[in-house]
Amino acid sequence: MTEADSKLWPNTPAAIAKASLAAYRHTCGSRTVNVNRAKLLLRDTDLISNEVGTTASDHTVHFTGRKPVVCWREAAADPAMDVAIEICIVPVIVCKQVVQTVGGGDNISAAGLVLQI
Repeated sequence: MTEADSKLWPNTPAAIAKASLAAYRHTCGSRTVNVNRAKLLLRDTDLISNEVGTTASDHTVHFTGRKPVVCWREAAADPAMDVAIEICIVPVIVCKQVVQTVGGGDNISAAGLVLQI
């Protein structure tokens, strides 16, 4: 979640996609995704919103193979803040046969951050 149109965080969709892939690559110790060793942690549709006064059906997102990252904008929760928030989500690729965990968080953070600078 970032401020929409922020110059500080210009590539949020690409950053979270790369971070998801980095999580799998690091924990499985593999550059390529092996579908027999991988599992997705998000269904193809899910409710993800914090907007007050809306129903769950108003905030269903759909993922496709060509568009694995879904983003939308909402007003900030605090009415005093006149800013739009961009929320982006991506399914997480989980390694089912982990070979390493040490340094995983650092690798995931660095993978996402490198596209923002």
